[in-house]
Amino acid sequence: MGRSTLIALLLAAVACGGESPPLTYPDGGQFCTAGSHTCPTGTRCANSYCTTTCTGGAACPSGTFCSGSNFPDDLCAPVTSKACALANDCPIAQTCFQGRCISLEVVADGGVESCVVGVPQDKCAPDAICMTLTGAPGCIGLQPCAQGGSCPAGAMSTACNLQPDGGHVVPGKGAVCLLAQCGTVSDCKAGALCAHPFSAVTYGNCQLGITGDPCASGADCVSAANCQVPAGGAADAGMQCKCVINTPDAGACAGK
Repeated sequence: MGRSTLIALLLAAVACGGESPPLTYPDGGQFCTAGSHTCPTGTRCANSYCTTTCTGGAACPSGTFCSGSNFPDDLCAPVTSKACALANDCPIAQTCFQGRCISLEVVADGGVESCVVGVPQDKCAPDAICMTLTGAPGCIGLQPCAQGGSCPAGAMSTACNLQPDGGHVVPGKGAVCLLAQCGTVSDCKAGALCAHPFSAVTYGNCQLGITGDPCASGADCVSAANCQVPAGGAADAGMQCKCVINTPDAGACAGK
């Protein structure tokens, strides 16, 4: 059989549904779970992998930098942030979501109880924030910010939790790329609001402010929407934005 014939047969096999090569994933290092205490000395579990710490200014491996010398920022992070588009752009214990490599973690003490959204102590580790992404609250391990505080594009929030002045958007959390949380509207992608639906915390959530988004007042919604108790809902369940029909910009409210 000639070489050209073999190549033609291989191409035909692929076209007819032949086996694809197995997916490959980046090496994330040693897998870990929050609260398991299985990471070697000098490392801490972050986003489901043991990550080198730089407490007190300890040196970081080549290609990484020290986000901060004090807890919870004392982790070595990649100098440049890496965006993702596919699941296998991330280490296998993580997944790609809105251009970021994130993971679903257990609560900080290793337990299996639920975390709590929108409270100062959400029960998650310093690298994770309690969010509802899969239908139920979960500790979402977040990607570290790059040197200079940059984060990959794609998420509603563009902010690094560690601010240039040393403060934190979400208190108690480290230098991670936020998915939705914000301090001001400048932390959100263009066209989004920094809403404050959770009265227990100082930070807000980036959102479009359209029907279904949580709100505490009309300021959390676009101008064509009201903040109100959902039809048939209990007042203590929280209010939501609802587009107002027949207003000049109602179409934009529904179509954002």
